[in-house]
Amino acid sequence: MTIKELIEELSRQGYQVKSHRRSDGGYIISRIDGMSFKGAKGNAYARKIVGAELSPARTYQLARIKPPKKVAPMKRKLTPIPQDLLKEVRKVQRSWRKNHKDIGGTISVRGVRYQLEHYGEEYVRASLNKAFRYSQGYAYLENVEWLVSRLEQDLPKVSLEDRSYIELLINRIQAKSLTFREDWISKVYEQLYEFEKGQLSGAELARRINAIMM
Repeated sequence: MTIKELIEELSRQGYQVKSHRRSDGGYIISRIDGMSFKGAKGNAYARKIVGAELSPARTYQLARIKPPKKVAPMKRKLTPIPQDLLKEVRKVQRSWRKNHKDIGGTISVRGVRYQLEHYGEEYVRASLNKAFRYSQGYAYLENVEWLVSRLEQDLPKVSLEDRSYIELLINRIQAKSLTFREDWISKVYEQLYEFEKGQLSGAELARRINAIMM
């Protein structure tokens, strides 16, 4: 599903979507209802809403740490990478090879060196941690935060009884944010869509989502 099709689908579902067209002809979603986004985060959030997940290969491509292609490579002295950071790189590489045998390629030392030179060690460590978590099947923390935000947006629209169930559900999701599985995301959204259509009570929504997170 293209971003343009995502925008059309969200509009059909009653969402207020603001977007702009890029110079290459693609679209960037900058706002969905009351939530604003920077960069491509709005596009990713839109995919989560309509369940249009990226393919495993594309998801891996986005998670990889790799440098941009160079038009004219130049010989220069390579920036040394701390030994403990190299160990982290190897750990992530092993995890990807073990858990994603259907996806070719891996995080490269060259890519890590590029990030180290341009963004610093703290940024590289955060990127490696993110890639390792995903390789282990855990959801990106940003995706869990988006899910919580979506539930919080529903709070003012529901009854007091449903509100209490949703608040408890939000607390549980936040408590499990570090171990929230990637394959739970789409399943949770499926139940949330039903709830927002008025087809589930807050109690039933909480029961179903808690069952998913077992």
